[in-house]
Amino acid sequence: MSAQNTVAAQPAPISKWILSAQALVNSPSRQDGMSLEEEREQLRKATGQIYRAGQESKIPKESIVTAMIFLIRFYGLQSFRKYNRFIIAQACLFLAAKVEETPTKLYKVITACHSVRNAGQAGERIDINSEEYTKEKNAVLEAERIILYTINYELDSTPINPTLIFKNILSKLIETRIIDENNKSFMNNGVNIMWASLRTNLPLQFEPKKNCLCLCFSYHYIFKAHAKR
Repeated sequence: MSAQNTVAAQPAPISKWILSAQALVNSPSRQDGMSLEEEREQLRKATGQIYRAGQESKIPKESIVTAMIFLIRFYGLQSFRKYNRFIIAQACLFLAAKVEETPTKLYKVITACHSVRNAGQAGERIDINSEEYTKEKNAVLEAERIILYTINYELDSTPINPTLIFKNILSKLIETRIIDENNKSFMNNGVNIMWASLRTNLPLQFEPKKNCLCLCFSYHYIFKAHAKR
């Protein structure tokens, strides 16, 4: 992978990282002949890999979220057919851990990702002294450079981290007594819905705060409707 030919014709964002409907429909992966269903599945698997590997390597959730956002943005501008999602996911997790000041050794990221990918299979763990590991490490480091180039070195995660935004919205809902602070079901399920949204390209469609507000409103409406039954 070479940074020189990384970015071809990138779709112009409407506002920073919010892409137009046309840009999303004509994504690089779609232009490479991938179906919409396959693209969604690739994104779901890649973000899921980040989540599970991040947990296994004990990376904080804020860093895991940042890694998922980096990956979603990367594939908003790049093709799954051109860049291996397994390598890109590892690079996003490694990069996000550094950005969030929770740095993790690269070998821990690589071994965790392999464990998640090959769970229950022979050769589940990769030998860090093997030639395979050396090739993987070099590929991940090269991918990290390509990710940085693609996302234009925009690494400030504070305004985009939906977990922080969601927590802030929840605290305000509790303060105004719209929801009960003892309503663990609402809080837990709301957080689960937020995490599920990070397995899609929703962060490329709407601003993070708008996504979180809509998720809160939708779940609150559904929760109240069920409570009346």
